[in-house]
This record gives sequence, C-alpha cells and structure tokens, in this order.
Amino acid sequence: MRKNHKHHPVSIRLRPADIILIIILISFSITGFVLQKRTTREGKFYTVEVARKTLYRFSLHSDTLITIKGKTGDIKIRVQSRRVSVLESSCPLKICVKTGWIKRPGEAIICVPNNTVIRIEGEKKEEVDAITQ
Repeated sequence: MRKNHKHHPVSIRLRPADIILIIILISFSITGFVLQKRTTREGKFYTVEVARKTLYRFSLHSDTLITIKGKTGDIKIRVQSRRVSVLESSCPLKICVKTGWIKRPGEAIICVPNNTVIRIEGEKKEEVDAITQ
C-alpha cells in the first residue's frame, strides 16, 4: 500500500541585506568585465616563423589568405577581422587547424611537424606596466 506524500514547495525569503549583497556582487561582476575589456590589448601584427626564423610579419588589418611551405608540406593561413587561423595544414593531427582563431598579443598557433609558429604581436614600442614602473 502506498502512502500519499504531498510535496510542499520550499519558500525562500530574501531579506533586504540579501538583496543588497546580490546587487553589490552583480555590480562587481559588470565592473570586472568592463575593466577587462578596456585593458585587453589588441594585436597589430602577426609573424610567421619556420625553423625558428621569422619569415613574415604582416598587419592584422587586412584580410588575407597566404600559403607557406612547412617541413611536411603547405600550410594555409587565414587573416580575417583582425584574427588569424590555420585553414589547412599538411600535418597529420591538424592541431594547428583545431586551435582556431587567435587575436591577442602573445597568443600563438604552433605546428610542430611543420616546425612553424604563428604569433600575434602588439605594438613594437616597449610598454611600461604597473610592475615595471
């Protein structure tokens, strides 16, 4: 024989202090996103290195498609909307293709079988940050 269980909804009461805390946390989150967006530097150039030698340095401001010769064959590099990706590669695992788009200074796409590195750079001038001041 089954017992008839009635489910009672759980009631949560928010006190004024809870509401103030939620508002403060949301405002901190929004402020963090805004500040992060402002301080994120934008890439200006990308370099293509093969066998540890920089072969090319191009601007990110023009959409292009280039093909370079790597150790195992051709690599097609696509630049679009100030981002870079490897469209096709002759390497077996295609990790460089799977990396996707890069756009911030310091980001890189590395193809080990082709001994190739595609790297995003910012301005060439030295920048002073809060640590080195």
